Amino acid sequence: MKEKLTLAGKEYLMEEGIYTPIVKENSFERQGGTYKMEELEEGMEVLIPNMAIPKEIDLKKLNRWGRMRLNFLKENKEEDYQIMYLQGTLMDHLLSKEKEIEDFITREEVKMMETWGLTEELKEEDYLKYLRLKKNMDMTLQEIGEREIILI
Repeated sequence: MKEKLTLAGKEYLMEEGIYTPIVKENSFERQGGTYKMEELEEGMEVLIPNMAIPKEIDLKKLNRWGRMRLNFLKENKEEDYQIMYLQGTLMDHLLSKEKEIEDFITREEVKMMETWGLTEELKEEDYLKYLRLKKNMDMTLQEIGEREIILI
């Protein structure tokens, strides 16, 4: 059963030792953050954020896309980065973005090869031209993926 309490002038709903603020005043609270009561020395009690210890970010498991997304979040979307980090979902998010861009490149490469005229015939007739076009196409695909998946 939820109980309505006022602590230090702020209203909370308390259920099973978890304090949920009624009025959400910061990004932690707006994202569903709750608090728990901790007892300090001399019987003093304080509310502390009710969070699990975040998972560490293992850079060895990230490819260039994951590291690029991580840097983008840190530099441009700091609040999103902090929320995902504190909720322990950042590593999953980065791995998901890696898969999303790799799937995008794989899917679009087939379509673009036809559009760009990258055929087996061209490969056999003028291999250097084929390589130049293929490299240009690969770089274009990576740039599109970076702009539309990683840097948003």
